[in-house]
Amino acid sequence: TVGYAKTDVELFGQHLYPAIRGSNGFKTRIFITEGQEDALAGCAMISHKGKKLENYPFVSVVGGTEGGIRNLKANLKYVSTFDEIFLCVDNDDAGKNFEIEACKVLPVGKVNIVRVNPKYGKDFSDLWNKDSPSERERGCEMFWNGMIIFTVGKTH
Repeated sequence: TVGYAKTDVELFGQHLYPAIRGSNGFKTRIFITEGQEDALAGCAMISHKGKKLENYPFVSVVGGTEGGIRNLKANLKYVSTFDEIFLCVDNDDAGKNFEIEACKVLPVGKVNIVRVNPKYGKDFSDLWNKDSPSERERGCEMFWNGMIIFTVGKTH
């Protein structure tokens, strides 16, 4: 079928980050985005800051927000091996719906929701894809300092 994406495949980028426990004493974490461009933008901003990509694994669901839930379910064993799961959702209705449905699937107590502050963009690719080096630098600063993060299932 035209436009159909098989969703029982690995998450985009999963092959780059094996499911291993942190032997270095640090918590293991994974960042899951709605789309491949956002995962790549996240990796680019990590690299731009001189951080090690293996410490900040970015993956993406396959099949967009609708097929993404099936893709998460198919890879739940892999995702559950991480201590912290950062679900990076877009600032739009599809992102909000994806967040609600993904939180029903992902392990309670491990999930953190990450959103780009709406005044800086809709998603990670908005922060990275800038026309000038100074705008891109500002986007990277917003990535590190302007995220809205909250933990699901915990009160503050």
